[in-house]
Amino acid sequence: MRHRKLRMALALSNAVVVVTSAIAIGGPPQQGGTTVVVQKVEVKTAEAKPAAKAVAPMMKIALPVNAAQNYLMRFRPILRAEYHIVRAVCRPTPEQRKAIARDAEKMVRKAAEDYVAKRNRPMKVAERAALDPRRQIRDGLADLVAKHCSGEAADRYRQEMARRAEARKRIAARNLVVLLDQRLILAPDQRVKIEGSLIEHWDDSWSPSLLSIGMNTRYFPTIPDPYIAPFLNEAQKTVWQAIPRANFFSNTFDSRAVMRNDPLEDEELREARLEAEKDDPKPAPIANGPVLLFDAGAVAPAEKAAVKTKK
Repeated sequence: MRHRKLRMALALSNAVVVVTSAIAIGGPPQQGGTTVVVQKVEVKTAEAKPAAKAVAPMMKIALPVNAAQNYLMRFRPILRAEYHIVRAVCRPTPEQRKAIARDAEKMVRKAAEDYVAKRNRPMKVAERAALDPRRQIRDGLADLVAKHCSGEAADRYRQEMARRAEARKRIAARNLVVLLDQRLILAPDQRVKIEGSLIEHWDDSWSPSLLSIGMNTRYFPTIPDPYIAPFLNEAQKTVWQAIPRANFFSNTFDSRAVMRNDPLEDEELREARLEAEKDDPKPAPIANGPVLLFDAGAVAPAEKAAVKTKK
């Protein structure tokens, strides 16, 4: 009832506005009425002028001209992150950094081309895991560190990579135990034993990335029974055998938003990239596409509207 009254009130108010507007626009006021003064308002929009200087980034939508260029843009954030670790661990000189950056540009381009050439081929599990771009870039930078830095710096980098691999293995194994616990209701000692077994017999194909574990909760990796079943009771073994298993090689590195001219990009990486991009075909702008290029160097022209009033 309250809503009905409210709607009626709104309808009446709209009718009053329409009638009032009609009286104002109509002929001269009737005798004894209220004098209404009507002014004509002319609205003109000034032409947009280009901004004097950069004021804000502009989002561009573009489509790479080929698949290798497409994946190259997605591999660059991985390269930048791994290069920061090289700088922090090895502390290369400015000359060494430039040399590593030039060779790293060649390396990441080759990694993109190899990925495109092999991604759809039938491969064994180990071969598919080795195609992981993160692994290719880490291994490639390890070779470049050994080439351009001292033996001591290269040793520090190898040790850091070993610690990272061990930490990642433990995190992945613990996440798999959590997924398994949701199905089997594991006891505390079972969780500890299964996690230790997975770490001892670890295979990178079980978890190509940490994101892939959380994205494929319906399936479990194809982990052999001897690594899990001995720690389960009979009821849990029955459930374990019924769990669907499959290894996924989803491109979790495949970010749909890629920033060009990233302000956090190291100067030597930027110089090497710009030098290599001189002969590259340029991405073509399209209305809708799978790649969003956030260009920190572009600007959006400011549009101004002028309102002119006449009586």
